[in-house]
Amino acid sequence: MAKESEWRRSWSPTIDAQSWKHFKVAPENETESETPNYIFKTKFSDNSYEIMVSDFKNIWHNKEDGENIDRICKKLNPSVEASTKRLVEQIRSSLAEKIDSSTFAVSVQGDVLQWVVNSQLAELPFKWQFECTLNNHLLSSQLTMPLVAMVGELTRRQQELTSLLKNKDKEIDDYKSQGVKTSRKHLMTTKFDELTFNKNMATSKGFEGVVRQPVVSGFSAGGQNMYSDVMTKMAWINRPIEEAQADGSSLAAEGASLISEIPGGQTWENRVPESLGKGLSPTVSPARPGAKRTPDQSPGNKRARLSSPEQSPVKDAELIRREALEKKLAEEEIKLEQKAKKKKKKGLF
Repeated sequence: MAKESEWRRSWSPTIDAQSWKHFKVAPENETESETPNYIFKTKFSDNSYEIMVSDFKNIWHNKEDGENIDRICKKLNPSVEASTKRLVEQIRSSLAEKIDSSTFAVSVQGDVLQWVVNSQLAELPFKWQFECTLNNHLLSSQLTMPLVAMVGELTRRQQELTSLLKNKDKEIDDYKSQGVKTSRKHLMTTKFDELTFNKNMATSKGFEGVVRQPVVSGFSAGGQNMYSDVMTKMAWINRPIEEAQADGSSLAAEGASLISEIPGGQTWENRVPESLGKGLSPTVSPARPGAKRTPDQSPGNKRARLSSPEQSPVKDAELIRREALEKKLAEEEIKLEQKAKKKKKKGLF
């Protein structure tokens, strides 16, 4: 089975792995007291784009390619003449977080969300309108389950950090017991107490600020990175069965091509540990007690020979287990020989 690191190098991220970003729009009417919150994610190529917009209750989706992008541009910006690639780049930049010149307006009519973005292209007004269709089947896979996974991962990381802090306190106590002191008093800290920490966080002003603005805090830079990590991990776990089987078969073929035969007609696949196979192979004579190993028979030279680039196979778990067993049995045999020698010496005296 291919390792995840190898899969990541060949994997092409889709819009699923892109993080959500928050944006605000003006209320549809002046009597509204709350400004609606929206989040969006995008995936761009040289001549196409894909976008999702959500208000945490619904998800709207839109995807356009080169021809449609050119058609929309002629309709909304008749005086603009630019290549598809330049238009896509302009749309991408108009959605950037730090573009103050861009203004947003959102309206929902039935199952269609219209998102109008006004910006500037070469000091000329540039308007773009996303026509996004309702697709609530994406709500679970794009929002609900990833957010639940993020909560679980944050809890796991907090537990890891708590364990690390406790170990650090033990290390500091050990230093103090040896008379070590801090060079400055303000560097001294109290021992970490998990229960007290959690109570303090639950009553802190920062906690209230997060609850008041969950969208802003949840999709900050750190939240966006964690969302991308979660979605990438989900893509690895849920990759197609055919792809996983192809990864395994390709590695198996590579391993078979690298397996080299060893003396006696054996291979790494059917090799019997030397200490278990004494007397079975006509080409290998059993070792005599007290006899010195030749350079070719010594464990060090054997390891060097087997680890050479020409003969080193792809080691799966079974081969590694066999090698470990052989090494352990060889070490036990040497210990028994040494004990026998000591007994003989004691008998002489």
